[in-house]
Amino acid sequence: MPRKGFTLLELVVVVSIMVVVGAAVVVDFSGSSQEADLNSATRQIGTLLRQAQSDSLSEKQGARWGVHFDNTNPNTPFYSLFYTRNGSYLSGNEVGHYALPSDMCYDSSTVPTGGTLNVIFSAVSGATTSTSVTLNLNGCGTAVITPGNPTISETQGGQIYSDDFSGYTL
Repeated sequence: MPRKGFTLLELVVVVSIMVVVGAAVVVDFSGSSQEADLNSATRQIGTLLRQAQSDSLSEKQGARWGVHFDNTNPNTPFYSLFYTRNGSYLSGNEVGHYALPSDMCYDSSTVPTGGTLNVIFSAVSGATTSTSVTLNLNGCGTAVITPGNPTISETQGGQIYSDDFSGYTL
């Protein structure tokens, strides 16, 4: 007599396989989302650095321009585009204010916890002091941004490599 239906063992095996595959998809998707956040923040910072440099060269608003990286509250790190006439950052001179994604932080070697970093470009040459900003993505990757030498790269399995802030290889 032909058998109709499935045995309990067959059902358990099929459900187990579906759980394993489903878990792998969820883990992979969350990693992709974090990488997308890292890519997006890196691009936005690179764009702001280029804009600050361009605005300084053209002496827009009769001022020098820069990007302020703020880690005074490590729970809400941010960066902002600003202009300055005296070489200092003032929150009243911000043109744009951007929070880092919640799964990202500054590496304390580049923007110390409780501290800030200002990258201000010269009005005549568009140059700035040699520095870099490193973004950490909760254990998954690191993006290094070097404004004095326009390069953006991502390490530890990352995907961003560029020799100019206007072009990206993803």
